[in-house]
Amino acid sequence: MAVLLLSLASAFFVGLNNVLIRKGLERTSQSQANLVSLIVSTAIFLIVSVVFGRVGSFLTLAALVFLLSGLLGPGLGRALNITSINRIGVSRTIPLIGMAPFFATIFAIVFMDEQYSFYIFFGMALIIFGVFVLSRRPSISLGVKKQLFEKKDLLIPLAAALLGGVSMATTKIALGGLDDPIAGATLALSAALGVVFGYVVGTKQIRKLNFTRKEIMFPALSGCAMAAGFFFNFRALQEGSVALVASVFSTFPLFGVFLSHFFLREQITSRIWLGAAVIVLGIIVIQLF
Repeated sequence: MAVLLLSLASAFFVGLNNVLIRKGLERTSQSQANLVSLIVSTAIFLIVSVVFGRVGSFLTLAALVFLLSGLLGPGLGRALNITSINRIGVSRTIPLIGMAPFFATIFAIVFMDEQYSFYIFFGMALIIFGVFVLSRRPSISLGVKKQLFEKKDLLIPLAAALLGGVSMATTKIALGGLDDPIAGATLALSAALGVVFGYVVGTKQIRKLNFTRKEIMFPALSGCAMAAGFFFNFRALQEGSVALVASVFSTFPLFGVFLSHFFLREQITSRIWLGAAVIVLGIIVIQLF
């Protein structure tokens, strides 16, 4: 039960992070919002690591694995996520990125000899389907125009999902060598920040950055939510299996939808209730069986 609650807490804060990012997009670009969010979340963990004397952990071998984890999912995966939204839109990107728990579970089973059951995969399938139903709702376009896209562009969010899944499994491996979620999250977020900053520089969007108070307020708040999400996610992986944590964590769009109702005044439709019910059913299947 503790792993379930930690995973749900992680999903809640990641959902909140996404809603605050979307709120911030009313005044800034997606690249800048994600960059500011990562800067704030990384700074929080760096400060906590210094205060509680965790800096020495950065020099261990396991620290390299945490850096790899951050490079893959929060780093390269996030950059691909941004690219995918720009290419094919939010409604197509979210369901495909929702495949991350499937890839995480497969990786854990093949390379980590993790135990699995039919109910894990059945519950995971329900959650992924529920996320698909949620993503088909009418929503703010976030500045992305409806347009035709090439089918090969669908490989971008799939690659992001693969990297996200492998990143979660890699985090579990790293926690086996360094049982410290705070130090681990600090290293992972630092690596992710380096990748996203490189993406902003490489795509020449750095020239468009404008760090005014109005532009960074909501992205900065989202960074606080991201920090909480990372902490609870790492704590869940510290206690539970990759398959369970990844599956429950993938419910973050559900929290995002309902939080959007309060923060963005988005309407909750019958389709959303259906998607929510399917996701909850998936969680029950995984937890009880």
